[in-house]
Amino acid sequence: MEEKPPTGANPPGADETEFFVGTPLEIVGLESALSMEPRKGVAILHSSISPPRRKVASARWLLRQLQEHKSSEAPALMFLECFVTTLRSATFALQKMGSTTKGFRAWYEVKRKEMQADPKLRWLVKMRNAAEKEGLVLAEYGPVVVVRLHRNGMRDAVAQDPTFKIAGGRAPSSGVRV
Repeated sequence: MEEKPPTGANPPGADETEFFVGTPLEIVGLESALSMEPRKGVAILHSSISPPRRKVASARWLLRQLQEHKSSEAPALMFLECFVTTLRSATFALQKMGSTTKGFRAWYEVKRKEMQADPKLRWLVKMRNAAEKEGLVLAEYGPVVVVRLHRNGMRDAVAQDPTFKIAGGRAPSSGVRV
């Protein structure tokens, strides 16, 4: 049995400009494609996954990255900007995709009014606009350390997730948490 070269390696005698992709080949859905687990083989996104769904899945991935990196100011800010712009772009992709579908405009108009009435979604649009046009600015960023003093004189400290506030980006009263 002939041994296949690993993915990305050139088979013996191949031109250096050629690129060989080995097997296995797998067709995957969004959650699998966006998994942080290393893949063995090639993954092809299933053709039924629409652009708006990809945008929402990308935003979920960016939110996970934000949550994972929120203890470091620069990556947290970058993932936050990418998250709000990517999530907001899902509605643009949906409008484009539905523009040729009969009845879409009337349906979307109703949904648009519902979205405009939602304080969290209005906040998202405001943050997306700021991120796109100016870049988000953190008004406050800092770690939170809770120090406990025990009756026996012992002390312990527990680091908690940092807090950050966006300049000009007051979240709705119901709260938007990362």
